[in-house]
Amino acid sequence: MKQNSILFSYSTILVLLFTVFNANAQCELSGLIIDEITSTPINSASILIKGTKTGTTSGVDGTYHLKVDCDSVTLIVSASAFEDIEKRAFIGASQKMNFFLKRKKKLVPIPNDSIIGIRYIDVDGDGVADGDISFDRDAF
Repeated sequence: MKQNSILFSYSTILVLLFTVFNANAQCELSGLIIDEITSTPINSASILIKGTKTGTTSGVDGTYHLKVDCDSVTLIVSASAFEDIEKRAFIGASQKMNFFLKRKKKLVPIPNDSIIGIRYIDVDGDGVADGDISFDRDAF
């Protein structure tokens, strides 16, 4: 009877230790950050685990590597001139996850009185602009 009680105690301790170590297990998430239109890698993109300060950046070849808890995480990927993307990942083991970023739409309003072009005039024909410089909107 006493042996069964000791065996049960050791078994319980082992199960608890396994649970604690397994809960803190780390998996590696890696992949590519790619321009959706050109399919070229995006350098220096930021990959951040939402709600934390944990993250990394993509390399010159667009690759990234990030250690995460083996659980579900939400990643936020951002890069200059691209729209941010948020994606949930369910990680049970190390895995690859690629992100395809869309370029931001760039709308630049041009007021009616803006300079839209410059015309240089070569007076003496030597290939160097040395005459009048026109800023007239209607000249183009």
